[in-house]
Amino acid sequence: MEQTGRIRLFRSPDAAIDAESLCIAMLDGWTHAQLSQGFQQRTAARRQRTVRRFMDWSGKYPWQWTQLEAHDFFAELRGIQHLSPSTIRAIQNDLALFLAYIADGQVPGSGVARSFEVMG
Repeated sequence: MEQTGRIRLFRSPDAAIDAESLCIAMLDGWTHAQLSQGFQQRTAARRQRTVRRFMDWSGKYPWQWTQLEAHDFFAELRGIQHLSPSTIRAIQNDLALFLAYIADGQVPGSGVARSFEVMG
């Protein structure tokens, strides 16, 4: 069992984890962490939209992402959608912040995707 605040995560090595539920929990936890650090709701919401945008584009969950997909995504944003370099950098920063959050061993569920079978 891991416990942070009022969140409790019980792990069972015999049970597969619903990938969509895990992803939603990670995004919600990240949003709450940002709000507790004093970020405004609109900042946290924009960052969450950025993560969901990349998830939709790649068709994969965050623990399945590759660097090649990220490079292709950013190339499309610049070459096809003609976003400015500063906008692309903001998107890159949002994704990097999310990945740092879910990679933190102190975050409930951060190791779940790697530790147990995740149902796709």
